[in-house]
Amino acid sequence: MGRLYFRVALLVLLGVACGVDNEPVATFNPTGSTESQTNTAPTTTAATTTAPTAAPATTAVPIPGNTGSSTGSPTMTHEQSITISTGSIWSVPVHDFSHLVLSTEVIGPSGGIYLSKYDLSLNPVGTAKLVVGPDDVNNNAALTYTYENNITSIADHKHIFQGDYHYITFSTSGNGSGGNLYLMKIDTNLVLQDIVEVTTDNAPTNDMFLVGDGGRVHVGKFQPGQGHDIYMFDADLNSVGADIPIGNTVAGNDANRHANGAAAIFHDNQFHLVAPESLAPGQGDYFYQIIFDANWNVVRKRTVILTDMTMLGIVSGLSYEPNTDTFIVHYTRGDTDGGGPIYQAIYDSNWGLFENAVLISTDNYQRPHSVFVNDDLFLGYDSAGVYLSKFNVSYP
Repeated sequence: MGRLYFRVALLVLLGVACGVDNEPVATFNPTGSTESQTNTAPTTTAATTTAPTAAPATTAVPIPGNTGSSTGSPTMTHEQSITISTGSIWSVPVHDFSHLVLSTEVIGPSGGIYLSKYDLSLNPVGTAKLVVGPDDVNNNAALTYTYENNITSIADHKHIFQGDYHYITFSTSGNGSGGNLYLMKIDTNLVLQDIVEVTTDNAPTNDMFLVGDGGRVHVGKFQPGQGHDIYMFDADLNSVGADIPIGNTVAGNDANRHANGAAAIFHDNQFHLVAPESLAPGQGDYFYQIIFDANWNVVRKRTVILTDMTMLGIVSGLSYEPNTDTFIVHYTRGDTDGGGPIYQAIYDSNWGLFENAVLISTDNYQRPHSVFVNDDLFLGYDSAGVYLSKFNVSYP
């Protein structure tokens, strides 16, 4: 394959007890621009580097078992960062085998989800395009519930590329929880092909996840006290079967219960889900990992892969790195809703922890999402602005 594309869906991982590498993989200061967010073409801003900052201690040990075919941890070296002027929140990069394509959000009734193309040197290719806003769904008669019950704003989204199309799931905003969940299909020219209602009047619909298996598209809708309900669609957005509950599916059975703010990838015909114990500020002690088969039957029940008392929250970045046969999780560390430094946890092929270290330590950030392309890692994240960073990957 000319360029390797592996999606990093944002993940949170839990572990048990042991020291971890306190040396950072790389630290840098993404552009500190405070420009107002406007609906214009993205602009590029040079990043400045800072001295490395050691990662605070966490506790984690490998899951019992050998390291499989993993050859060790890849090393990420920061090359450059840009500020994205189109977007006030969220930064989810994918690769369409020609360009990086970044999805961002502008909040409010006149906002929505934008897509922007970049080359692998982070130069903009064309201008950002608004692909969906509140008016687009409110005026679509095929979206029967929304057509009768208009929304005012979009909140949260996830983005994958599969089978020559972009798929994006997003929620409505409202009272902090939303209530409708949508899925749309977009071609490589960034033209909307179709949009469907995944579920309606069914709060909460924020903090979803999205994963593809090469043919079908799977939307994970948060189910409080349980985990998620999985809604499956074919490549043309036709619903496939009834929704599938995963997590605490039997009363009194906590074996696979997990919180929102999770991420999943499909690897070797299995779904790998990483999720936090809790998203309540200061109450997230663990990251969990669960493995499912292609039909969401549990293959390996919930396992703690990272422990860091009170400091773990949303898991948004999850990916598989093929050269070293490793799984890589990106998350923010902190005990408030204000985000924190971005960490990178690297696991062998059996989910044993190789290392957990700070990657970006210069400010408090939110929602890191990542994708590998050839020998580079691209990381999107937000704070007072929306950012995209590039790291060169080297191998042991």
